[in-house]
Amino acid sequence: MTDSTGTSTEGAPPEGTPTDSTPDNKTTFDADYVKGLRSEAAGHRTNLRAVEAERDELRTQLEAATATSTDSTSRLATAESLALRYEVALEKGLPLDLAKRLVGDDRDSLVADADGLRALLGDQRPPVDLGQGPRDEVKPPKDVNAALRALARP
Repeated sequence: MTDSTGTSTEGAPPEGTPTDSTPDNKTTFDADYVKGLRSEAAGHRTNLRAVEAERDELRTQLEAATATSTDSTSRLATAESLALRYEVALEKGLPLDLAKRLVGDDRDSLVADADGLRALLGDQRPPVDLGQGPRDEVKPPKDVNAALRALARP
């Protein structure tokens, strides 16, 4: 094949490939070709730094999200456990102040503990004052003013 100048281009190396070999097997490259490779390598290094920075930022975000998730999961488990303790305490008629003292990992063990605590506490109803109610027939005075005057006299 011939180029526009009329010289044959068959067998000619493509542009940017080694042009000649030296006796000690070192290949030399065209200066523009080397400059282009260096520029390309510099661009790849710049892109690599940008990608590494983005990776580090994403890693930091992932670690923060994982910590938040772990904290939220822990708080949820604590809240569910406390809610179950309150529920069992209400069912068994225990004061809510004692709900936090119930011990157990599941509902059945909490119910068993609540039953035991209830047995220890006994009946916590206030004692009945049998003396309440009318004791004697008290008649109101007919003249309130006279009753007040009687109280005021020494």
